[in-house]
Amino acid sequence: MKNNKGFIQLIVIIALVLIVISLLGVSLGDLFDNETLQKNFSFAWQWAKYIWDNYFYPLVWKPLLEATEKIRN
Repeated sequence: MKNNKGFIQLIVIIALVLIVISLLGVSLGDLFDNETLQKNFSFAWQWAKYIWDNYFYPLVWKPLLEATEKIRN
């Protein structure tokens, strides 16, 4: 039961967020159908991929994986 504690907390947090959003009168269906919102998320996703591919992965993640592999061997 101890392992399920984090999962149950996540479910409760999601439910509370949905309740608050509903009380504020926001419709998630209408929100995600909004073309401007979709364009903004697409723009942010493209930049996140660019930063990951060109900066974070080669400068941080790849050396970390290589060091971990050396330690394991």
